[in-house]
Amino acid sequence: MKLPAPRAAEKQPDATAAEFVGRRVVVAKSSCRGLRGLSGLVVNESKNAFVLETPKGRKTVPKKGSAFDFGGILVQGDAIMHAPWDRLKKVKRQK
Repeated sequence: MKLPAPRAAEKQPDATAAEFVGRRVVVAKSSCRGLRGLSGLVVNESKNAFVLETPKGRKTVPKKGSAFDFGGILVQGDAIMHAPWDRLKKVKRQK
């Protein structure tokens, strides 16, 4: 008896192409010790940083040298050091 061929797994969306504003995040790693473990809602994003709304107010977290946990998906800050609109353009070109 021949077994059916396994189905190709659906391609998961690339986390580096995601829209991060409005999502909850935890700073998993940072070159600045005071930012490690910080959690909040991403309210703004620039090429080099996220602005998080935390219980203690707004905090700016640099992307360079940091890692972010978006609900179990770990994203390296160095991999997303683009302006949000440029990152989305890059993904569109790859399709």
